[in-house]
Amino acid sequence: MIAVATVVLVAGGAASISAMSGDDPPITATPPMKSPVIVTKPAAPPPLQTSKSGDGFVVIQPVANSGNGRGARKAAGWTIPYSVEFEPGLRPHARQLAKIADAALQDTQRGWNATGDRTLRRVGEATKATIRVVLATPGKVDAHCATVGLNTAGIFSCWDGQRAMINLYRWENGASDFTSLGTYRRYVINHEVGHGLGFGHHFCPTAGAPAPVMMQQTKGTGACKPNAWPYP
Repeated sequence: MIAVATVVLVAGGAASISAMSGDDPPITATPPMKSPVIVTKPAAPPPLQTSKSGDGFVVIQPVANSGNGRGARKAAGWTIPYSVEFEPGLRPHARQLAKIADAALQDTQRGWNATGDRTLRRVGEATKATIRVVLATPGKVDAHCATVGLNTAGIFSCWDGQRAMINLYRWENGASDFTSLGTYRRYVINHEVGHGLGFGHHFCPTAGAPAPVMMQQTKGTGACKPNAWPYP
């Protein structure tokens, strides 16, 4: 039998040559190799820098450009230094705590900085802070709040005269009227810091309105809508 060589044109201009002789299988050209996919790993966050507060808490050191609140402008009005701290043992929550606290307290459009008569600035020493934001376990919160006559019953947060004591239980579980845990976390920080700024409790002004940030929204928002901001 006479072998016949056949040239077959395929897509892309490549040629496949098969030698047909008897029952020999066709021999085809090897397809071109694909370029390797290069995967770039995201940069690791900088190491978490902390220091001791002197009264049993751990202070999270601010990093350059740590403020991530909406809007940016120069400091205006009364500058109020605040620290972000946690009870020893709660280090896994530290980065998220600092990020959310800065987002809430440095927002210049909806937060306490929005009016221009005050500017909250983060510091890395508890002794230099006018307001201290502290994440702590329920028992620790109860103990600090009791010193100013408040019964937080293991489930609430408070302002103890120096610290916005944020209850770990609430930090992890939020409150029933909030569908977003992130919104609740911003709310509870802004609410307790609001007490530190001298504001008392408010009530729902009208049905369907954003609940005032100084309303006790943890206990319910009534006819209002959950809201995390002093100036929504």
